[in-house]
Amino acid sequence: MSTQLLLASSSPRRRSILNLANIDFITYSPQVDESAISNKLLEIYKGACQSAMGRIITGELALQKALAAAYLTKAPLILAADTLVMCRGYILGKPQDAAVAHSMFNLLLGKQLSSEDLALLGTPKATEEDRQHQIKGQYHQVSTGVCLLVHKNYYQSNLSPELSKRLKEVKTAYPELNEYYKLSFVEQAGVYMQGDTAFTQKTVDDYIAAGNCYDKAGAYAVQESTAALINGIVGDVYTVMGLPLHALLEQCNEILPLRAAEAITDVPEVKEVKVRTVAEETALKAESAPEPELINTNTRKSAFSRFNSALMHMNNKEKASNTLPASPTADGQLKQQSGTEKTPMVPDLSLSRPLIFDNSATAVGQVNSLQSKLQELRRNDSSLPSFLQKN
Repeated sequence: MSTQLLLASSSPRRRSILNLANIDFITYSPQVDESAISNKLLEIYKGACQSAMGRIITGELALQKALAAAYLTKAPLILAADTLVMCRGYILGKPQDAAVAHSMFNLLLGKQLSSEDLALLGTPKATEEDRQHQIKGQYHQVSTGVCLLVHKNYYQSNLSPELSKRLKEVKTAYPELNEYYKLSFVEQAGVYMQGDTAFTQKTVDDYIAAGNCYDKAGAYAVQESTAALINGIVGDVYTVMGLPLHALLEQCNEILPLRAAEAITDVPEVKEVKVRTVAEETALKAESAPEPELINTNTRKSAFSRFNSALMHMNNKEKASNTLPASPTADGQLKQQSGTEKTPMVPDLSLSRPLIFDNSATAVGQVNSLQSKLQELRRNDSSLPSFLQKN
């Protein structure tokens, strides 16, 4: 059998916590009807305080998740966890929509609940403790239940007496599940929140609008922007995140598989880094900036000169072609004929810059003539200025 740990959860927070401890694991998330189990326990233990209710519900849900994963995968080593947030007797799971998330934050921040909040949150499911926690702000309690299943064939020996005492046999109606030992515990932490300021409200609104609240019990995460709302924590912060790392390593360290350490062959050279001031950075950027491209005025002048000469040559050539040669008449005399007038055509200006001209035939003819000259120059002279080559 593989010695990898199977994490029966899809929570990215729990994955990151196991990675911090360098534990070798894979993930599989079984489908468990958490609402049905919670409602049944609430009915059985009606009237219990929220501390006891948190322990009962999270411990049972963690066990059911682990058993579901064991039944479906037959993995030798399975870890499951469940986290529950309770405040003023209310059980706060994952919010279904933005309205419920806002009501949860109103409760956690100690605000007076409106009629809309009460309609969304319902009635308290447990009895709140009598202790005065409001000294540091509104108090709420986070409970995280943990269940570790170990197959009997996985460790047949080499277990310490202390761990052997903590492992209990699983007894269910399914024979394949009775081949496991279980180790369960619940850790609790207290969290204080307070503040009814514009900054607090904006933090809550932005967090909910970003959609970060929907996959978290209590609608918040201690390691995200909502950390700005927290005034204090009593207990392990990883319990609030969803997996009490310290208690897990303390109770299960000899079972949890660790990743193989990677050997470091090359020690990187330590280089001294000089911190530059703003003025030094500005001067350095100015020195390393590329010099502006200089325009060769001689090249520009020569290009313009060639263009003007070619244009004048074209004008002279056109004037000469407009006069037809003399042809003999019927009586044998020579008669000078004027050139045939061409019908002026309106040029297509859709791909060129707009030109200002009147509607007279003379202006249209001039535009037509200039465009024809420019087109011929483009074909014959590749050294034209860039503005004439493009326009």
